[in-house]
Amino acid sequence: MKVVLVDVPDALDKLVAAFASDAQMLLETGLLSRDGQTRVWLAHIGTKGDLPALVKLGGMKRSFSNVPRGPSSKRACRGICHACMAGQELDANQGRAAVPFEDFSPNAAWVSTRFQELPWDVTPPIVQGLHLSEEDQTSFFNIDLWHNCHMGICKHFCASSFIGILESDLDAVPRVGMEAKFQWITQIYLNYFKSRRADAARALNLALSTLYRSGYWLQKEKAALLAKLMFRFLALYAKCAELTLRQGKRRFAMVPKLHMLAHAAFDLQDQSSRAEWAHNPLAMTNQIQEDFIGRPSRISRRVNIRSLHKSLIMRTLIVYQDSWRVADSDERGMDGYPDV
Repeated sequence: MKVVLVDVPDALDKLVAAFASDAQMLLETGLLSRDGQTRVWLAHIGTKGDLPALVKLGGMKRSFSNVPRGPSSKRACRGICHACMAGQELDANQGRAAVPFEDFSPNAAWVSTRFQELPWDVTPPIVQGLHLSEEDQTSFFNIDLWHNCHMGICKHFCASSFIGILESDLDAVPRVGMEAKFQWITQIYLNYFKSRRADAARALNLALSTLYRSGYWLQKEKAALLAKLMFRFLALYAKCAELTLRQGKRRFAMVPKLHMLAHAAFDLQDQSSRAEWAHNPLAMTNQIQEDFIGRPSRISRRVNIRSLHKSLIMRTLIVYQDSWRVADSDERGMDGYPDV
C-alpha cells in the first residue's frame, strides 16, 4: 500500500471553524435534556495557549515575533502584544517605540492602548458566531501566566542572577574558576537564599505560591497585593537589566514575556479596583493541558486500534467527570483560602 501525504495549509482553520460552529450552536440553541424538561446553554468565553498557539489561532499581526533584534531595522515594529500596542515603533531606523514594551509600571503608556485596535486583518474562525465586541474578541485570547513565568522569565532571571552573583565581589564567593563557583553555588543554594532572601525572587515566589494555593476567585485586597508583588518583581528585574547594561554585560534579557506578566499584574490591579473579587490568572494557564499530553497516552493503553479514538475520548470524559465530583466536595467557599 502506498501512503501519500497531502499538505493542507488551511486544515487548522477548517478544524477550528467546525469547532466554532459547534460553540455557536451551544450558545444560541443549547442542549436539551433527554426528558425534554431542561435546556442548557454554554458560552465559549475564551481560549488559552502559549504565545505561538495564540498567534496561530488568531492570525495575529502583533506578536512577540516582531520584537526588534537590533537598534534599527528596515521596518518599524508593528507591536509585540496582541492585547495592546506595546512595542509599536514610530521610526524603524531610530528604533524608537511609541509605546515601549519595556515599561512595566502600572501606569505605562501601553495601559491606555489595551484592546483599542484589533490584532488581525481577518477575523479568526474561533471567534466567529460568538457575538463579541472588538474588545472582547481581543481579550478572548487569554495570556498564560505559567508559560510566561516558569517557561520564560524565570529562566532569564535565574540564569542572570546566578552569573551575576558569581561575577561579583561578594566576600562569600570563592576565588576559584567559574566551574568551581557553580559547584559551590549549587551546594549552598537553598541555605544562601533562605538567609539572604533576594527581594525580586521573593516577590515573584510569594505571588505565584499564593495564586497556586488559591481558588478561581481572589478577594480584592489579596488581588491588589499580588499585583504589587508582581510589579515589584518587574521593577527590580528592570533595575538589574539597567545595572548590568551599564557594566557592558548582556544580562536580564528584556523579552516580551515580561510585558505579558505586566498584563497579568495590571489585570489583578484593575479588577481589584472595580469589584470585590478578581479572578485568578492561573485559570488561564496551560500546565494541565501540557500534562494532558501524557495522560491520554496512559489511558489509551490496551485499547483496540479500531476503536482507539472513541475509547480514548470516553475514558477522558470519565476522568473529567471524576474531577468534577472531587471539586463538588470542596467546602472551602469563596473566602476560604489562606492569606498572603
